[in-house]
Amino acid sequence: NLTAPLASAARELGLPYLDLFDLYSTVDANALYFRGGDDHWNAAGQRLAADHMARLVMPILKAPL
Repeated sequence: NLTAPLASAARELGLPYLDLFDLYSTVDANALYFRGGDDHWNAAGQRLAADHMARLVMPILKAPL
């Protein structure tokens, strides 16, 4: 319920977006977060998000104006 409205709005506007919820649900998300009360992404989680974001934005950045 948190990301679906944003993804829907981006789709309706024709905007590129990366839904990390969908991405993280395709892998073992338990391996992507710190443990012990810190639920932020660990290095593997950051790397996964960065790699997929780079795949999204690099073609846009390389496109002629």
